[in-house]
Amino acid sequence: MNRRLLSIGLLTAFGALLAPAILRAQSHPRSSMALGETPADAGRAAARPDPPSPPRPLSGLHAVPIPEPGLRGGLDAIALVRSGNAWAVGAYQTASSDLTLAMHFNGRRWHVVFTPNPSAGWAHFFSVAGKGANDVWAVGTYAPTNAGWPNLAFRALAEHWDGSRWRVISTPNVGAAETLFGVAVLGPADAWAVGGSYNSKISFQNLQCEHTAHTLIEHWNGRAWRVVPGPDPGRSASFPQPCGPSHPRTTVNVLSGIAAVRPGDLWAVGHYWDGTANRTLVEHWNGRRWSLVPSPNSSAAENVLYVPAAASLRVVWAAGTYRPAPRAHDRTLIERWNGRVWRVVPSPNVPGQDNLLFGIAARGPDAWAVGRHDGSAGGPLAEHWDGTRWTIVPSQKVGRCACTNSLNGVAIGPLATWAAGEFIGANVHRSVIEAGRSLH
Repeated sequence: MNRRLLSIGLLTAFGALLAPAILRAQSHPRSSMALGETPADAGRAAARPDPPSPPRPLSGLHAVPIPEPGLRGGLDAIALVRSGNAWAVGAYQTASSDLTLAMHFNGRRWHVVFTPNPSAGWAHFFSVAGKGANDVWAVGTYAPTNAGWPNLAFRALAEHWDGSRWRVISTPNVGAAETLFGVAVLGPADAWAVGGSYNSKISFQNLQCEHTAHTLIEHWNGRAWRVVPGPDPGRSASFPQPCGPSHPRTTVNVLSGIAAVRPGDLWAVGHYWDGTANRTLVEHWNGRRWSLVPSPNSSAAENVLYVPAAASLRVVWAAGTYRPAPRAHDRTLIERWNGRVWRVVPSPNVPGQDNLLFGIAARGPDAWAVGRHDGSAGGPLAEHWDGTRWTIVPSQKVGRCACTNSLNGVAIGPLATWAAGEFIGANVHRSVIEAGRSLH
């Protein structure tokens, strides 16, 4: 998710989940792309004006050269579909809207690949996953029109890469608005996507003012996407919001990420509102149905899980953030499934600052989590699991400005670890990809 200058304390319910997207939606500053220019055109011509500083040691992450299809853009997710073949997705900005963005690594360099948009309205990729070079899915949301901005009837967006081009694949609409935040791919006829459906138009500017959200789970069977029922734990009494009579009450259940262990064994995570605060939400697919699985919360205040990662049948990770008390700094939250129960695993924080984790990846005993910390205009945050404990690993802050840096997604290969994100300042919003040596 195009990650976050706003902390969960500023937003209630699913506002915490979507805060990243607010950054682009708030102002729509003009882009350096010419109207009619495609991301591929701009990607070939664009040169980063702020070259990365010298690489960090290989035990950490350092920025690598990437194209930028416009003045503003950011990456929300990254996936390694096979060795030397990776995709990163997000959005870039034109003069009038946000449009989907996909970058591909071919083993030598990153380049922008054209992705179609279903309309001229706002569009954004939040997640990408693949099972081979010719079977990759990206999911997110789009608006059929920007008329009525910022309250729009967003629709779920799914696009497929077949080895030669991206195509929009129709998805069912079940509410007044929908969005997909996570995707997992097991094969050509088996993919899953999760997100939320809403009973009103939604705004990526003032997310405190929205209504009811329900978990949204969809399955690709090789021919079509179908909605699969999933539980909604957040059925507490709705509560008033200070947004005027048009949006007086909110009840929330949202899934923000999904991971596949094997066919018939998948995990989805997110959060729900219990009437007082956000609580962690974990659901499991056993091949027949989705069910709730108890997950711990680290405090009585805010607790949110953003993404899971499957290491093995008995080891599944999930990352997010929690707030120890209403006025305290946000802290990293990492949980692990041990085959029987979910447990919180201690994770480090930069002292005296907000610390948030937006991405996690696992490959055997190797696990990485990424996000940001908010100090001195904000810096990227990377953490590594060495089999015993989580430790902070150096990552590179980029941008010759008082920029907030955020790493939003991470992928682990046999030799390298990749992370994708963005850096944001008063007059700049650009994508970043960092790489480092895998530590196992």
